[in-house]
Amino acid sequence: MTASQSAEAEALSAADGEFLDKTFPDIARAMGAESVRRLRETTCTGALPGDPSAVERTSWIADAEVAVDSEDTAHKVADHIRTQADKQGWTLAEDPADVDAEGNFAGTRLLGGKHDGQNMVMTVLLDEDRDGTLIVATVVRGICRDMPDGHEMVHSRLDPDYGTAEGDGYNDHVSLEDYTGEQAPLPESTQTPAPTGPEGASPFRPH
Repeated sequence: MTASQSAEAEALSAADGEFLDKTFPDIARAMGAESVRRLRETTCTGALPGDPSAVERTSWIADAEVAVDSEDTAHKVADHIRTQADKQGWTLAEDPADVDAEGNFAGTRLLGGKHDGQNMVMTVLLDEDRDGTLIVATVVRGICRDMPDGHEMVHSRLDPDYGTAEGDGYNDHVSLEDYTGEQAPLPESTQTPAPTGPEGASPFRPH
């Protein structure tokens, strides 16, 4: 990888993180969530945490979850996501094959989506947790990119692991005193009025 290719890969990765920081909170809010479960750069190599090869190829991931009281409510959550995602340049379809966003996921696919401008795909899933609670999860993944030697992955400030600082391939360049392990509240919406989730959907935090 040339120096210019390395710089471009890191710049594109940073742009992915900035895009998700700006747009994903309103996707989560449209679901009825109050926080995100993950918003971070992650390895594409399958390497275990701490393995130096983990940072050689990375992508960004964001996801949020809500509990719903019925499958009907789950579909209403998907409708709210579609409305918000449309404003952000996403193309979504009930059949992911229609928007070239296929993949293997646990649960029932409610929506699949693609954002050509950002090389990202979105998946909206209905599943149950171990207690039988119905959960709707929205997962966004960016494409995997080869990274240069010395690359360090980062967490968004909205990620519960933000502030873990050095280790496991991450360096958030903050003090461990900033680490809370808690899900951060969503920032103010970029819209007025702010998007909201449907009745019957509520924030979900695993036990």
